[in-house]
Amino acid sequence: MGVDIATLVETSDFRKAEDQSWLTTSCDTSLVDGKMEHYDQVVAVSQGMVNYTLKRMHQLNPELNTFDGDNPLGTGTITGELDPPQILIDTVDRNVVVWRTNFKTGSLIYTTENGGKQSHAIDGWSVDVKVPLVMKDHKDKPEDTAEDKAANAVQREWVNNCFQLPGDYSAERLYAKFADARWSDVVFAGKSFTINGKPESYEAWKKRSFENAKISLAFESTFKEICRVREIQGYTTIGTHFNLPDPRSVPVVRAALYPPVSMIHQGYPYRMPQSSGAPAEWAEGLTQFEDPGTRNCLLYCENTTLRTMQQRMLGLDGNFATIGSEKDAESRVEGTFALSHQLFFERFLLPALQPFVRDSQVFPLEPTFTGPKDGYDNYSISEPYWVGYNPDKDPNQDATNPIYKFTLVVDPAGNGKKMCYQATVPNARDTPIKRNDKGNNWNKVWSDGTPVVTVRWEIGGTKIFVEGKTLYQTHITTGNHQNVDPGSHWLVPATIWSHIKWDVTWKMAIDAKAVDGSIHFALNAADDMVKVTPTEDMNGWHWEIAGTTKKITDEIQQRVTKQLGTLKETLKQGFEGQLRFNYPGYGKLVFKRSIFNQAGDFIASILYADMPPPDPKNRIIIPPPNHQTPAAGATDPVKGQTGGSATGGAPRLTWTGNSPVVASPPAPPPPKKESSEKDGATSSGSAPAPPAPSPMVDRRVVFSVKGTNTTEQTHYFSQIKLNYTGNSKALQTLLKAVKFVLGGGNSTADQNVVEFKVETSAGATQLNNPQLKPKVYSPHMIDCAVVLTPGTGNVISVPPGGVITVTAKSVSGSKGSKNYYVDVEESWVNSQGEVTPGALEGFRARVPFQLV
Repeated sequence: MGVDIATLVETSDFRKAEDQSWLTTSCDTSLVDGKMEHYDQVVAVSQGMVNYTLKRMHQLNPELNTFDGDNPLGTGTITGELDPPQILIDTVDRNVVVWRTNFKTGSLIYTTENGGKQSHAIDGWSVDVKVPLVMKDHKDKPEDTAEDKAANAVQREWVNNCFQLPGDYSAERLYAKFADARWSDVVFAGKSFTINGKPESYEAWKKRSFENAKISLAFESTFKEICRVREIQGYTTIGTHFNLPDPRSVPVVRAALYPPVSMIHQGYPYRMPQSSGAPAEWAEGLTQFEDPGTRNCLLYCENTTLRTMQQRMLGLDGNFATIGSEKDAESRVEGTFALSHQLFFERFLLPALQPFVRDSQVFPLEPTFTGPKDGYDNYSISEPYWVGYNPDKDPNQDATNPIYKFTLVVDPAGNGKKMCYQATVPNARDTPIKRNDKGNNWNKVWSDGTPVVTVRWEIGGTKIFVEGKTLYQTHITTGNHQNVDPGSHWLVPATIWSHIKWDVTWKMAIDAKAVDGSIHFALNAADDMVKVTPTEDMNGWHWEIAGTTKKITDEIQQRVTKQLGTLKETLKQGFEGQLRFNYPGYGKLVFKRSIFNQAGDFIASILYADMPPPDPKNRIIIPPPNHQTPAAGATDPVKGQTGGSATGGAPRLTWTGNSPVVASPPAPPPPKKESSEKDGATSSGSAPAPPAPSPMVDRRVVFSVKGTNTTEQTHYFSQIKLNYTGNSKALQTLLKAVKFVLGGGNSTADQNVVEFKVETSAGATQLNNPQLKPKVYSPHMIDCAVVLTPGTGNVISVPPGGVITVTAKSVSGSKGSKNYYVDVEESWVNSQGEVTPGALEGFRARVPFQLV
């Protein structure tokens, strides 16, 4: 684009504009029914921040760098070493993120028209997949087939259990989300080719020759089918299964004062105006892997209450990530955690300040008149009051009463700029005119003790300023008439008058800083924070005000000081440690500089915490399949053995299979026709006997999966789940009619029946009949979950040497097929049926089968 970014970002105009852009971010969305909507909190992670962390994941987990998969239809194989994946955030469609899988080296082996095998190098290729951030509800429609409904169920489970989990911002969760994403929308595959020294796109390369078109078609179809099947089985595209916990069960998340309960994703572009010196194309954002594209963000838009989560786009105000200056490390923002002013102030802080509103009011009471009735000598008026509230008489003594609530004050200029919060309680008392002597003299008293408490935030800083002002004033006038000036509450003209004011002010500051994943609060309030300044304007009256001044000062000082102690306790409630507001993302995110933005949202710059060593319990790698190569032209049998255990751990039972197994036996030959003549003799007087009926031959394939306790201790399980998957091109037109039944039925020779039977050895818990949960995913793929539960009690126990055997008679298949396998998931408990701390709730193994 012809711009030197390193030079641009150091210019004063750009630095000022970009720093300001972080302060103009907001959690507000578009108007809903005329009302401004918002998200309670927004977590923004930049594209660059995510991609760096994905790279770090691959450095720490070498097994993530391998791709090894077969098309279950037997038409292709892809193998290769992977470079770290990347995300690309779209600046036009904010509901889409592109996930790029990068092949460092690799090969595609595909079947040609004549049934042979052909190999093509895919070194340097990439595959881009559009990942939708707005998930459909996947509700069943009346016209949906059984297959459609099964697919909808899979989609719903994925959305609910994998993608939209509030409160978990871990890179592992993000990796699982995108790597598990819907892989039917491949938008790019290949690399940027160079032809005669000029770059050529993958699409152009595909069209250059028929051979290129065949290669690209084979690659895309093979890749999609591999990913589709792995998706069905709950694995990522590279064959990884993440056992990530629900964040709501994680203590750190539970400890958050306001844990999020709902979340949606959306993209957010980095934009800078031309007035900053940036090129014109930066004004709408650029979708690219380099700066400024690395500053585009993926947003977690979350609510902490059960109010309806609506898909509303965040307003494009400011930038949640910045390029920054090399001279100021803090100026480069990789990500932002924004707590909305609605959450931070309106739900958290301001309710704790309402007692200050109540206790700083001066409440005038009914005045009394004493003295002679015929003149002014020794004439006196007494005006009682109380400070704060009277527990015996004040009906509004509860500080949670809405009359003490703060409201947002916006700029009267009409630009919508948020200025501060204020709370006020009108406390004026207008006493009726009274005639208190025998002449024509009338008295009028008007008093007011209205408090005004203002809360402001330091834009670009960490301080909150709380200022109280109560103007307690009283007007007393005496005249020979009843004419009241409505503007001043005086009798006009007045014979004698007095106007006395006590200007009460107090202030304190609260410093809020994000430290170690919490907001720490420091209160700054002087012991003598309450100041009272009296002024008087009198004609004909003499007031003793010194005592009143001291009384008001002492009472408000006492009440405010008491509330400071209460405020400290309020701030501590629900926190770990003193004066903390816990972020739900603590432990996965590092919180850096924290400030208030213009809208009053409390924002903190964030980074991903450095990753700990990988935990083998949290993922399982699918073992590489045995491939047909162009040279060998055949597949080595897969021995029956445990097919996949996580690095550093293993299932508690050793799972084996009877692979290789014999494919469907041939149909028996028809019986030979008996001759009507034998040794020259002829039959006579009777018809020939009819041929004996051909026996019904069970031509199904028999798979046997056996779990053996090869250890010296008894193992306990709450359940064991086996997931049978098979495909058969031979019966693809009939698979929709396939039935799944328990062993012992009368249809043992029915070719469209898959029959399961379970047996246990002596000493092992006898099991219930298994629960069968079949699914049909496509005309080529069937699937059935077989759930084993104890016949009595709530624990399956398998002693040393104990065996559980599950036998499946499957639909027939083709010789050489590797497309049958059983995934085993153990749910571990102790002898009492309890999930013990540190124990895996599920562990997978894979038993593959080959037909010969």
